[in-house]
Amino acid sequence: VKSEGSLSWARGQAISYEHEIDAADGRMNMKSKFLSPFTEVITLDLNNQMQGPNHAFTNELRYGNNKRIIYESTGTFQNNELRFNSQIQSPCPYLEKARVTLEVKPENGIWVSTSELEYAPGQIIEVVGKLGMHDIKMFSIGLKTPFEYARNVNVGTKYQGHARDFQVDTEVEHNMLRQKI
Repeated sequence: VKSEGSLSWARGQAISYEHEIDAADGRMNMKSKFLSPFTEVITLDLNNQMQGPNHAFTNELRYGNNKRIIYESTGTFQNNELRFNSQIQSPCPYLEKARVTLEVKPENGIWVSTSELEYAPGQIIEVVGKLGMHDIKMFSIGLKTPFEYARNVNVGTKYQGHARDFQVDTEVEHNMLRQKI
């Protein structure tokens, strides 16, 4: 399926749009393009692909004097594992490049989720969550940051036993406490 359109109002002055979708069993490719004579927004390209459990998106905005903002994303889901990566690049000094990753997978009967946010070169915030609901009943969350007040923080709880005879252990660890509680 392909569509396009334009709006013209003076000689050589037009806004145009193109859109194309190619879909078949288990896959889809989508491309879009927006063109403008304005210096603030010249072109916008969107390329999105999905095939089975995989996706890939690339979106680019070009404006001004060769300035570009690029957003890319990839992801997969198979064998009970989810992986997602996303990244944005821009000419803005406060957001030159940012990256997010997420991975969720089972490990020895426990679901483990690991997320990272890199908001500046080498500046990473990591969150690790764990959840056990079957043989091992537990929950924990850990945070690692470049910030002094929260460099390494972990909270976890574990349940053992049955409804009438059980034990719950909870542990808290913080880099400024210098010990586990």
